[in-house]
Amino acid sequence: MTVYSKRNIILPGPGGEKFRMKKGYIGPVPEWAEKSAYLKALAADGKVVITEGAKKPKKPPEGEK
Repeated sequence: MTVYSKRNIILPGPGGEKFRMKKGYIGPVPEWAEKSAYLKALAADGKVVITEGAKKPKKPPEGEK
């Protein structure tokens, strides 16, 4: 998952971990952050934009183009 942060944000994580995103950050987040209710709430408020990233196109079956 890739995110774009419109503000300075600190995501609290398990075991006291923290993931910092500065305003304008574009990049991945830790796996634990993907499941975070806080990150989802930030996205709902428009403070971050979440993308699922590019998916590889499927290969056509043998003999098809």
